[in-house]
Amino acid sequence: MIEPGVRVEKVTLAGDTPALKFIPASPGLHPVALLAHGYASSKEAFFRYGEALAAAGFICYSVDQPGHGASPQTYTLMEAAH
Repeated sequence: MIEPGVRVEKVTLAGDTPALKFIPASPGLHPVALLAHGYASSKEAFFRYGEALAAAGFICYSVDQPGHGASPQTYTLMEAAH
């Protein structure tokens, strides 16, 4: 179930970063929130947070970090340090 009035879309950011976009029902300009999970997780871990933020009027993106979820990138310590 998705919060009433909230739309969720699968999107890709920066060419290769899988994300979920949570969109509020109300028209107009909205602040933007970015949700980024920690090690051994995925963008879906923050689904309820994204819903709640969208219900509060934010456009929210929840992303898959490299080597996690649907990300085509590999996880390396060097990349994580950057």
